Amino acid sequence: MMNDLPENAFAQPNAGSSTEGAGLSPPNSGTNFIRLSSVNRISQGRDLKLRVDDVIVAINGAELSLDIEQFELMMKSTTDEDSLITFYRNGNFFEVLVSGSLGCSYEYARPELAAEITAALPSHEIKERSQYRQFEAMRNISRGVCLVDTRYSVLAVSLPPFWLFYNRMWAPLGAIIATYAVSFAVHPVFFMLVYMLISVYFHRAHIQMLRAYYLFTEHFFWMKFAATSDKHAQEICRKFDPRSSFSFSHVGEPAKNGNGNGNGNDNPLSSQTA
Repeated sequence: MMNDLPENAFAQPNAGSSTEGAGLSPPNSGTNFIRLSSVNRISQGRDLKLRVDDVIVAINGAELSLDIEQFELMMKSTTDEDSLITFYRNGNFFEVLVSGSLGCSYEYARPELAAEITAALPSHEIKERSQYRQFEAMRNISRGVCLVDTRYSVLAVSLPPFWLFYNRMWAPLGAIIATYAVSFAVHPVFFMLVYMLISVYFHRAHIQMLRAYYLFTEHFFWMKFAATSDKHAQEICRKFDPRSSFSFSHVGEPAKNGNGNGNGNDNPLSSQTA
């Protein structure tokens, strides 16, 4: 299906370049930036915490030059690997790793918004897709943010107590240590069996456990995005909420004042229903 796309579908970003092309530009708009006009309730876009008026500006580091139909065709045909999609929201760029259709409705960005994005895009660095990993940001009412790295963790499977300690999951850590101690007191072989069973469980569900624990500590889903490191992930959160704080901060102290959601809403509780 990808053979149906034009050769210039992924033109490299260039501040002086135009999105005009043969049969590609939407009528009377002069741009191919695509705005989300609605996000279906049951869709990948909803799962990714995308919002109405988010604008798609680049795919895999290349400025978007597809029309809406071609974009939908491309997304439906790329189910085997993730695409790195760059979005623009309220003056900030962020990336998301996506595989398959977003399940959204689209419109072309207004000319004035497209001009704003075109002017800002050259200052936004997009690295190689392979350098990114997906993060989930969960935030509480005090703007404390916990980041969930959705990569598979070898540490969680091989040494569950150390993984729990690293993520400050004190209650599960206490339960695991007590389980190990009781099983070892019964018999060392029984301890080995229990250790293996717990490792198998962590292999299957450690990401779900991390999400559940943060929900238990009253952190609610706020954003999903791709970043190249923990520091980069914190920088993205700080862009959208200057007052966000982290247990181990790589970005300094939070601001005293500032917008809290990147959408004109300063109420952190709104992230629960976004």
